[in-house]
Amino acid sequence: MDDTPLFRTLARIGDLAAGPHADVYTGLAVDEARAVAEVWRIPSAAFEEAVCAAAEKGVTVRFHDTDVSRTELEALAQRIGEDVNRWDGAFQLREVGIVERGVVSVGVDDPGTARPLIEGAFGTEHLEVVRVHEAALD
Repeated sequence: MDDTPLFRTLARIGDLAAGPHADVYTGLAVDEARAVAEVWRIPSAAFEEAVCAAAEKGVTVRFHDTDVSRTELEALAQRIGEDVNRWDGAFQLREVGIVERGVVSVGVDDPGTARPLIEGAFGTEHLEVVRVHEAALD
């Protein structure tokens, strides 16, 4: 990482999110050009205070409310990913990933077919089923 105020701030936010505030942290997006950290979290005064204290001069932090932690999203994504063979023949499950705003995105070849099956198995909360033409490696 670059040794800039933004990247030092991001590293500190990562430490807070992985440690004492894992139960409220959801996700992070970065606008390098504007030195902005967008933080999604379950509202928590303690986490917000810690993040603001970690932010260096010149870095803007914006908070966005969610009702789910990253830990919960990771567990949901893992359960969906482990069921990859369950859907053989009905549709192709091409990717499963966490979106910082608090959802698990499930990429499939046919959302119309897949959505009711996936939602029937895992519920509708914190899920989005989207069309993905080919699996992508990030």
